[in-house]
Amino acid sequence: MTPLLRKLLLIDLFKYHKLKMASAVLFFLLIFAWIFPFSDLSDFVTNFVSTQTRGQVFVQFNRLDFGFLPTVSIEGEDILLDVAATPTLQIDRLQIWPSLTSLLALRNNPNQIPNLSVQATGIFDGDIFAAVKNAKAKQEDLQLKTVEINAENVNLGKVSPLASLPLTIQGRANLKGEVVVNPEMQVQPEGDLQLDGKQVKIPPGNLPTQMGPIFLPGFSWKQVQLKTRLSNGVIYVEQATLGTSTDPIFLQVKGQLRLPIQTRGAQLQSYDLKMDLQINSKTAEELKSFLLFLERFKSPSAPGTHRYMFRAASNNPMAGGPNLQPLSNF
Repeated sequence: MTPLLRKLLLIDLFKYHKLKMASAVLFFLLIFAWIFPFSDLSDFVTNFVSTQTRGQVFVQFNRLDFGFLPTVSIEGEDILLDVAATPTLQIDRLQIWPSLTSLLALRNNPNQIPNLSVQATGIFDGDIFAAVKNAKAKQEDLQLKTVEINAENVNLGKVSPLASLPLTIQGRANLKGEVVVNPEMQVQPEGDLQLDGKQVKIPPGNLPTQMGPIFLPGFSWKQVQLKTRLSNGVIYVEQATLGTSTDPIFLQVKGQLRLPIQTRGAQLQSYDLKMDLQINSKTAEELKSFLLFLERFKSPSAPGTHRYMFRAASNNPMAGGPNLQPLSNF
């Protein structure tokens, strides 16, 4: 090859100055990422999400930025998330770390859920970390994802409106768990979830029932604990405690609920729960009308305390109320 041709093809430049060229390209990308107005993309993201969800989801960023070191990341601040039929959700800061390999795989399978990690700060006045990654499946054509979640110091008062609970709940709670799910729900989720709450309160209010509204004077508990396991469409309640033995109401529950999850939702098919309810005399007097149907389940208890131990079960919850039976031990 002639010297002139070698110069025209930049062969010597690539051969002897590879490190310099690589450094130049790297610095160019860093400077480009630094000066590019990524925040101007917030309107594009808002319109894109709204279009893709047919107006069901609206998201707005006060600031949107991208990072490239040590890995690709998306970061937004002062975020408003509005989903149809739910209150507007505010997030102080949102960081997303997507997996590049799973994003590239979307070209062949656009319906696949990419692997990613998410850190939300200031959501429900707390912090939530979640991660999605691939899980091993016995069937080659079955897509499984492991979902990890760790929520800390979440304000229950801001969560209860999203859950459409009949009563307002106040307090703080932590939630952690790991669940293996199939996005198409060809198999049921498998995993564990644990909830720990502190200083949980229910303000005075009316509780809607089939017999009409019942006024509740309001309650508070030092702690709330819930430990469950999901397997084959069944939720196993391994430990559920509401309060402590020194609270006005102390409830312990264990058992199981058959609640298969489908793509269109979930429906309770059956349940079998054992309950140990302890109420001090003052609170029992306030709930006298509500406790009438539990009188036959009274068990020996400490002075100044009313104790009810019973089993609640049903094979068809949609057809009527539970079948209640007394328990000799919990």
